[in-house]
Amino acid sequence: MAQTNGIRFAVGTADGPQASVWRVWFNGDDVYAASRNGAQIEKLSFHRSGICRKAFTSEYGTPRSLQDRATLKWRRMPTPAAGDGKGSRVLSLAFPTDFLSASKPIEKAVTWIAPASVGRATIVDMIFTNDDFNFVARELEKSGVRKLVHFEPLPGGENFVVCANNEQWENRSVLMPASHGAKSAIMFSDYDPAGTGRPIRLSQYKNPKDGDALLMQELGGFKIAEDALRAFGRPYRTLIRDQVIAHGGDEMPF
Repeated sequence: MAQTNGIRFAVGTADGPQASVWRVWFNGDDVYAASRNGAQIEKLSFHRSGICRKAFTSEYGTPRSLQDRATLKWRRMPTPAAGDGKGSRVLSLAFPTDFLSASKPIEKAVTWIAPASVGRATIVDMIFTNDDFNFVARELEKSGVRKLVHFEPLPGGENFVVCANNEQWENRSVLMPASHGAKSAIMFSDYDPAGTGRPIRLSQYKNPKDGDALLMQELGGFKIAEDALRAFGRPYRTLIRDQVIAHGGDEMPF
């Protein structure tokens, strides 16, 4: 298999509830990923050296508070030997179904990943492996859980896999209060009483340790006025605008 230009994918459907479009692309043995919503600002990179980065793009530049563009740096787990049936997971994206947003026109071709049922989330994992396509496809099919989304041979001999599965999800509403010059608070919730369609997408990350995957959850939300917030009627936690939150990972079996 020759190396491709990568893949654009989104959880949801073209004419129904959907998450952000994500892009994965390749430069030799280095892998890059970004959501369409933030691609001009930030991208993730997973390098042949084992170094992984979450960083501002060169177009956006280096913020005054940082020495370079990277906000996170860590080392991925070494890729297990071929035949072990395992891989080194570097990124895991969680898209809870009840937080998807109303459909938007999408100009470029997208691989659609069917969303999980209500109360669950679609998890998209990205994994380095030394196993070939036939082995990976067979093991994923045997699992009956994960579905292959994309398989990319890398020039150095490793392969890169994007796969998806569904998991139970505990819906928790999150409020981002108005601050930093913003005039409106934003509520990220499965409960959308005004029928806004949750037009705002939020990605929350957790700082990984060496050997971990970077895990993210993406939520849909809407602006909310003070009177509507007082009448919201559901518990929520408060997230300040400069917080970054999520979860982590490690060796990933197929």
